[in-house]
Amino acid sequence: SPSPTTSQSPSAAAYPVCGQTVKNVPGSYSSIQSAINAASIGDTVRVAAGTYNENLAMKSGVCLEGAGIDQTIITKSGASGITLSEVSYVIVKNLTVKNSGCEPGPCGGGGEGGGVRMFSSNNVMLESCRLTGNSVVNGGGMMISGTTGLTVKRCLIDNNRAGNIGGGVVVQSNSTVTLTNVTVANNTASYSDGGVSFYGSNLTLSNSTLWGNNSYNFRALPNTASQPVVYNISYSDIGGWSGGTNNVSINPQFISTTDYHLQTNSPLIDAGDPAVLDPDGTRSDIGAYYVLRTTTATSTTTTATTALSQVQGLTATSSGNSVTLSWQAVPEWNGGPTTGGYNIYRSTTTADF
Repeated sequence: SPSPTTSQSPSAAAYPVCGQTVKNVPGSYSSIQSAINAASIGDTVRVAAGTYNENLAMKSGVCLEGAGIDQTIITKSGASGITLSEVSYVIVKNLTVKNSGCEPGPCGGGGEGGGVRMFSSNNVMLESCRLTGNSVVNGGGMMISGTTGLTVKRCLIDNNRAGNIGGGVVVQSNSTVTLTNVTVANNTASYSDGGVSFYGSNLTLSNSTLWGNNSYNFRALPNTASQPVVYNISYSDIGGWSGGTNNVSINPQFISTTDYHLQTNSPLIDAGDPAVLDPDGTRSDIGAYYVLRTTTATSTTTTATTALSQVQGLTATSSGNSVTLSWQAVPEWNGGPTTGGYNIYRSTTTADF
């Protein structure tokens, strides 16, 4: 595949609208990186389900969109799975980065950030993603350094390894990061901080689970007097840690050691921030995967796995008395394929015809 590039000219000034102008892989481009290289500010690189043996370098103002967690898989050892260096207004969503990076010893990216390596960037969104099985010196799942305005939402970071610190995530060097509904579980580090290693930065963590990581699930230390740690942690489950607001340290009751959905009796269901609702309209659960709950006039049903998908890329074509609808199903929240169907409604008001 083409070599990754980090050329960032011109700079972006706003987030792209995912799905507006699309470059399809493999439909129009043979590799993800070739589509990224050809993309302009505001473009979406949409990657079909499949496994792609690539290491990627993002460009400013581009949306990288897969078909879903564990459906679109980026995997190639020897360098970071996805590198974001001096980029701005980037969205990465609906994909898995797996078995990337290299450890022990230095490699692409200096041995930092096995799944995602992010340096000197601003305004980046990671949504509905999974970083798993990546291995590197520091930051097995993700390394964030000198980056402001990073938002990570509905992501699972599991079973990554660091030869030094931060098996799951390292945040350092005056970075500003918000993690919401993130699960960091079963990551390991040889020296310290198997979960989230946080140095001299600003972190907001909510509705998230840090559990089963070796050494510390969460540790915060200042770098220097000019790089203190500032963190706001709320409505989260962090093993062996106390502090913040409305946090707990309790077994989340995952379905299994490899399935991080919650069991139906998990104490994390409806335990998140009451001001934030899950997509099913109930109080937010804690962690990357919410439990679908359906309510009728007489009962409430709790389902451990969800089948909710959002429709994207909807187009309508009319011919005579018929209208043809087409769309791409993107499993935003459950990390798996759609198991249900879709309901299509039309108005019965004459004025709408």
